[in-house]
Amino acid sequence: MERIQQFIEGHHLFEPQDPLIVGVSGGMDSMTLLSFLVQTHQGKIIVAHINHGLRGEESDQEAEFVKNYAGEISLDFAGHQILPGEWERFSSDNKQEKARQIRQQFFLEQAKKNQAHHIVTAHQAQDQAETLLWRLIRGSGLRGLSGISPKVEWQGVTWSRPLLGLSREEILRFVQALKIPYVEDSSNAKIEYDRNWIRHKILPLLNEKNPNLVATLNETAQILREDHAILASLTEGDFRHLAQPEGGGYVLSIKEYRGLPKARRYRLLRHLWSRVLGNYRSITFHHIEKMDSLAHQSSPKSHYDLPKGYFFQKYYWKIYMGSKKT
Repeated sequence: MERIQQFIEGHHLFEPQDPLIVGVSGGMDSMTLLSFLVQTHQGKIIVAHINHGLRGEESDQEAEFVKNYAGEISLDFAGHQILPGEWERFSSDNKQEKARQIRQQFFLEQAKKNQAHHIVTAHQAQDQAETLLWRLIRGSGLRGLSGISPKVEWQGVTWSRPLLGLSREEILRFVQALKIPYVEDSSNAKIEYDRNWIRHKILPLLNEKNPNLVATLNETAQILREDHAILASLTEGDFRHLAQPEGGGYVLSIKEYRGLPKARRYRLLRHLWSRVLGNYRSITFHHIEKMDSLAHQSSPKSHYDLPKGYFFQKYYWKIYMGSKKT
């Protein structure tokens, strides 16, 4: 418990009096987080639970378990069951990604409703290791390989992960010592889910070569996260110096853009995309490479369609990224 408190203080996650929205699935990690906060946090705690409805009666039982537990310890409970039509409101073809987006939206709604500026989730060290491995397998840049940050500011709220410094084994010992109740999600054993495949197939194999692999990958993520922060600051400077808002996007001087080293150009294009769309999703290395190639062609005009209805254009002395042609 002391290590969790040290992690919270060391990363300045939240203050003792801050109201918190705590994401609780009912599993071992989230119940550990809730138990710790109940014993140590002085501010208001709102237990937030999403019933994805993907496992029928089991999902309903988990929702009831979390609701009843919150009631037993006199905490406010906010629950939401995803209805079939709700899945269609989110663009991803991956159901796990859609579920994540729905959770985020619900947590944000609860934060606004309760005037809370902190959302707390139970990601731990093995989640970090699995995330890093999956992004490496799928393909990712420095930002993606930075893994899960202890805290991030998004949509006007601070998202914190107080358990990120703990291994699964440490959490299990914590649960056993304090006899913390929890439920087991049967889908965690299904290796058709990417994270479960890594957890049950890849990590055990790699652990044979490095028994401290989870700790090693967490250290690697921290190093990359710190390096990314420096480069992100440089990219923000390039954006402020070179990009001008125009129409539904941004325009840059081709001469100034071409004067940047390749790595800075690529990072700047990704940053422009995040400013236009509001996040980094849907843009790939292929898109970045194609845009940079067009910016270096000798033809005075060129046009390239981007995801989500956006465009990239070269037009004589300038390049443009946005929602309509210049």
